[in-house]
Amino acid sequence: MTEPDDLQPVDDGEDDDTEFATIAGAATIQEAKLKALDQLRKVVPYVNEADVDFVVMDEGSKGGLFGRGKSEARVEAHLRPAGERVGADAPPGVEVLREFVQTTIGLMGIQAHVGASEVGEALKANISGDDLGLLIGRHGATIDALQYIAAIVVNGDRQERRQVIVDAEGYRDRREAALSSLAERTAQKVVREGADLTFVGYGVSTWTCLAAAEELAKGGVSAEVVDLRTLVPFDEETVLTSVRKTGRAIVVHEAQLTGGFGGEVAARIADSAFAWLDAPVRRVAYADSPVPYAKELEQALAPTREKVLAAAREVLAY
Repeated sequence: MTEPDDLQPVDDGEDDDTEFATIAGAATIQEAKLKALDQLRKVVPYVNEADVDFVVMDEGSKGGLFGRGKSEARVEAHLRPAGERVGADAPPGVEVLREFVQTTIGLMGIQAHVGASEVGEALKANISGDDLGLLIGRHGATIDALQYIAAIVVNGDRQERRQVIVDAEGYRDRREAALSSLAERTAQKVVREGADLTFVGYGVSTWTCLAAAEELAKGGVSAEVVDLRTLVPFDEETVLTSVRKTGRAIVVHEAQLTGGFGGEVAARIADSAFAWLDAPVRRVAYADSPVPYAKELEQALAPTREKVLAAAREVLAY
């Protein structure tokens, strides 16, 4: 008689057709199934639950008074032959990926289904389940780590490595869309609308531009302020759209004039919006000088509101 928890390899004479079966006992049928599945995985790595047939041998009993007559539930788990398993006809690497991911999330205590397929030149595993927050992790750290390890397992020592993607119910598409949206919102932003002049600044210089625009508004001049949230990537189109509307541009930054990023911005405007310009592009920046220790001297070299206003009046009068 086969004892619970014994693993039985059933060999019909050919290694490729070797089958495995095990019997496990536990308090409930579900616990017995999980125990039997774990036993199979100790001998055959990456066993998928969908490839296992379960037979309930004994439903178990709670027993009578004081537990007399109590018995465990007993389940037999039989691993199907290789040719009958899920993904038996899948391309090389697909089934390895699916089985590895399925086993890993099972060890994490996550109840989910894993499917795998080829997507172009890549292999992709899709995980579906009720609650995958633990699997995804903070900012996707856990699922990214799983994807990294899965790529190592799938590719092994192969010279031609294939891209491996591990996704959880469209998480990667949602994250890409969110990051793209965030980049669009932060890469460039018009913080003040205007029609006569465009100020382009970033960092502290944006506030200098806003202060200058407020002062110009008192004299009836409508100045637009573009805040460069990032330099790389540089959203050139937003700057060009503003300059083509106003016809004049002043680039303001705290970096030194020579070699500062404002030179690149001015060059882009001259290259792509020259026909719309009513005056040369001006730059207001820190002087080409070492930064002095004294605050008064530093202010004398910095791009202040007064210097920006002076440049604006020159451009408007051109």
